[in-house]
Amino acid sequence: LGQKEINGRKCILIERVLPPKEEYPCKKLVVAIDLEYLVPIHVTSYDWQGKLISRYQYTNLQFNVGLRLAQFTPKANKL
Repeated sequence: LGQKEINGRKCILIERVLPPKEEYPCKKLVVAIDLEYLVPIHVTSYDWQGKLISRYQYTNLQFNVGLRLAQFTPKANKL
């Protein structure tokens, strides 16, 4: 879909459109990928009538914030 700025971030928009099938929860999905970091920062999905059914947006992303491997264990996350 081209490029767009979202929350001050330059992004490329990608659209996925599925054929009608009962097991597909949505017809159209639009993903905005940050051009600097190459991560998705905005995702929207639409039902078969074109109605918005979900929108997810990531803001204030921070990378390399000093997390240690031990912080990703089930115990560290009370699981």
